[in-house]
Amino acid sequence: MRAGWLWFVMLPGFVALPCSGQFQGAVPAVSAPLAPPLEDALLQSLLHAQGPDERYRVDDVITVNVYGPGGLGPAERVQADGKIRFPFIGLVQVAGLTLNELEVSLEAKLKEQGIYQNPQVSVDTVSQPWATVAVEGDVLKPGVFPAFGNQTLLQYLTMAGGLEDNLNSSNLATNSSSSSIVTLVRPSLGHPVNIPLGPDLQSSSYGEIPLFPGDEIRVGRVGQVYAVGAFKFQGAYALKNTSPTTVIQLMAQAGGIGFEGERGNTSIIRTDGDKQFIMKVDVSRILNGKTPDITLQPNDILFVPTNAMKAAIKGGGSGVLVSLANAEVVAYH
Repeated sequence: MRAGWLWFVMLPGFVALPCSGQFQGAVPAVSAPLAPPLEDALLQSLLHAQGPDERYRVDDVITVNVYGPGGLGPAERVQADGKIRFPFIGLVQVAGLTLNELEVSLEAKLKEQGIYQNPQVSVDTVSQPWATVAVEGDVLKPGVFPAFGNQTLLQYLTMAGGLEDNLNSSNLATNSSSSSIVTLVRPSLGHPVNIPLGPDLQSSSYGEIPLFPGDEIRVGRVGQVYAVGAFKFQGAYALKNTSPTTVIQLMAQAGGIGFEGERGNTSIIRTDGDKQFIMKVDVSRILNGKTPDITLQPNDILFVPTNAMKAAIKGGGSGVLVSLANAEVVAYH
């Protein structure tokens, strides 16, 4: 994909043309590729990651069990001062301690009071309002979910109803599907990590990555591109969610170019914010292997004029080309 972008920048036919305010400024800087780079070593380490030793906070609810005669087990909420009231001991500091530190502290206090000679204390966490995992984006039920144990990425996606899939038949898309490359945001990592789940979520090894409190999963769409003009099937086509989509691949999906199409006068119309840019493409040279294929980006329009359109475009400039293409795109919506 990087290669596709390199040719996109170097091709001499790429122009940013001013026309009725639609084309402004210089060619946009190279942006992130369609499928973000994947860090295999990091992904493997995430599969075996251990959750941090979380420290208790105010409003956490715990139960404490002392094994031996007169075992205790009331559920207690950590109060605003960070303490709970424990039988025979009184106020005990909880906030700021890990589970292991709290158990050791309670055992020591029970010994000091002479209640047990060798107490064995077990603390269980009932609830932690702050311990959540967020799943956002194109899932059926985005939201915030409790983080208990080392539940996996796939389990949280299931809680969120799974990935959306709005594709209809024949590869035409009124709405494109959710991307199978999801993004993990974990504060301790320092930067978001893209996780490829592949076409079958249930068999994805990376679906077994454990998630921890504070993690966030973002699910985006793969986007769509448009085939407009002298194609057998004009329309909107979903980008693939596991690999890039190129000019040749889109042409194949659209049934090929008709005999009336001006293959040497094909254009890619690309939108960057409020600006649009045109790249002239000679499809015949791509098909003959004389020019590298080009990777498409979401919302790109591949426009192949007919002989009749050619005269209109020549007389009206690039504005007519864009108007024709945009009119077709609006019609698809």
